[in-house]
Amino acid sequence: MPRRHSPQTFDAFFATKLGRGSSHVGLHIVHNVVSSVLGGDIVAKSVEGGGPTFRVGLPLTATSLLAPPF
Repeated sequence: MPRRHSPQTFDAFFATKLGRGSSHVGLHIVHNVVSSVLGGDIVAKSVEGGGPTFRVGLPLTATSLLAPPF
């Protein structure tokens, strides 16, 4: 994945190969679950000519479990 696409990696419907049968929301969903539900962070890094790598940081207790339900 080219570095110029890095800022858009987690955008909904972003694709480097548009029209290849996918909805292109997978990484957007992953980002939302990791950051909002679990209270962590996810970072994508890429080297030209290679695929991306992802670093995921998670707290020992998910933030959504600490908040009251209402």
